[in-house]
Amino acid sequence: MAEKYKVNTGEWMHSEALGEESHIEDPFYLLILVTYLNDKNLIILKKYNGTLFYSRLSPEGFESLKDPINDNSNIMTNAYQLLFSLENYMREFIKNKIISKHKNEWWEMGTTMKIKDNANKNKINKSNAGWLISDVKSNMDYLHFEDLGSIIRNNWELFDTTFNDQEWVTSRLALLEDIRNAIAHTRMLTSDGMNRLNQNYSDLMSTMRK
Repeated sequence: MAEKYKVNTGEWMHSEALGEESHIEDPFYLLILVTYLNDKNLIILKKYNGTLFYSRLSPEGFESLKDPINDNSNIMTNAYQLLFSLENYMREFIKNKIISKHKNEWWEMGTTMKIKDNANKNKINKSNAGWLISDVKSNMDYLHFEDLGSIIRNNWELFDTTFNDQEWVTSRLALLEDIRNAIAHTRMLTSDGMNRLNQNYSDLMSTMRK
């Protein structure tokens, strides 16, 4: 989009052309992205049929093109919001499933020694700062996607009716761990990375909400 608008900042661009220019094949993800940019007043969006739309830069969007770092940060904000929502929803979902079986002993009975060690290491790293870095409600908040996948595997009888295929869910969580690391280190995701984040967010959230 940035390259296109360097030529003509006032041109309306069709969604199919925008998808080709940005190498985004998923029309639903593209619509989510431009809707986010529209909410931030960076583009002007005209929807007319399903996932089809026209868009062009707003004056604020034009100014943002002068600063590529700021422009990228607007896009990555959307990626972070998806990741934040998914990771926290999964933690609570998994915790409640284990509580349904083990009650107050859910942490002791529902997690392995390795998981407990990982949580303790992350807890120590946070406490070494000497001040409260983040709001932590339970040990689950110290776990990453890889740890969540391990809990699901070790308690599969609690999750088989939700996810059906163990490999399906654990492979997605492994992929999300790589995406999480990229976002945590403030690296710009590729369009493929954005697509995979959006697709896995949609798949996992819809599965858990059934």
